[in-house]
Amino acid sequence: MRPLKLTISGFGPYAGVQELDFERLGRSGLYLITGDTGAGKTTIFDAITFALFGEASGDSREPAMLRSKYAKAETPTYVELTFAYNGSTYTVRRNPAYERAKTRGTGMTAQAADAQLTKPDGSTVTKLKEVDRAIREIIGLSREQFSQVCMISQGDFRRLLQANTDERKKIFTDIFGTGLYASLQARLKAESAELERKSDDARRSIRQYAGGMVCSDDSALCAQVQRARDGTLPTDELDALFAGVLKEDGALLQAQKAQAADVQALQGDAVVDELERVDGAAQGDEGGQGVAVGGELGALFGAETAQAAADDDGAVDFEVEMREGAPDGERDAPDLNVGIEVAAGIVGGYLGQAAGSEVEVQRHAQQHT
Repeated sequence: MRPLKLTISGFGPYAGVQELDFERLGRSGLYLITGDTGAGKTTIFDAITFALFGEASGDSREPAMLRSKYAKAETPTYVELTFAYNGSTYTVRRNPAYERAKTRGTGMTAQAADAQLTKPDGSTVTKLKEVDRAIREIIGLSREQFSQVCMISQGDFRRLLQANTDERKKIFTDIFGTGLYASLQARLKAESAELERKSDDARRSIRQYAGGMVCSDDSALCAQVQRARDGTLPTDELDALFAGVLKEDGALLQAQKAQAADVQALQGDAVVDELERVDGAAQGDEGGQGVAVGGELGALFGAETAQAAADDDGAVDFEVEMREGAPDGERDAPDLNVGIEVAAGIVGGYLGQAAGSEVEVQRHAQQHT
């Protein structure tokens, strides 16, 4: 910000209107105000600061104290500053609250504090708060910062030099408008911290998995696995190690599946052989039982026939004797009945033996096939 023209009226020790044309001092932007004590040097600082911020340059002077006690009752108190900033020209006019003479009649009346800002395009901003906000947006400094940087009174420059790092950082940040970069830096720092936290979580998770890694004793990766479990293997090498261990585990799993299939096949053959043996044994028992049954049937029929013959021996002999002279059909009837009964017993025995023999033949045939 470079002051171009300052007009003061009834302000401080100046009872009337005073104008200071700063453009006559050149465009270097660096001015030195000197003079004897009480010459009004501080009043110039107060006027510029009051025009911009509505306050005096020092903390010991209130705005109500700025009206000149030498001014006449009808003389208004105000400050008007024309300044250039970033190639544009602005004019701000401001007055403090004070007592002035009535424009009509006699007596005094209160003049309220007021301000007006004229922008380069001719538009105006009125009301105190709106003007204060607009000035702050234009030059980017507060009254305290402006007093320390742009307009340094006696003793204030030393205070700037002796300010701590944080205070000087804040002042220069506002002066050079680096707040945007400070915000970007803070955002990047926060994002970096978040990424670092996620990276640490990922490293801990990887180390946890690495701590439970195992491999076979004859594996070529045993040394690396041990380093991974001890935490001495670099993190960027763990990915390749995981891939190698998984590959070995896959090959081992395939071998175990093949071995299990072979064992299952052998067990299946053994089960089939055992089932055939049990079935053959059962069939052999069935043939033996058939032979025994056949024999028992034959013995039963033979015994019954023999018993019947013994019981009817006399009757048979009697019938034979009585029927010797009988016709052939009648004479042969008893002999035929006895023969049928005996033949039935013999046939039953043969049938039982035949059944047993057939079962035995089938069992041998199955074993040879």
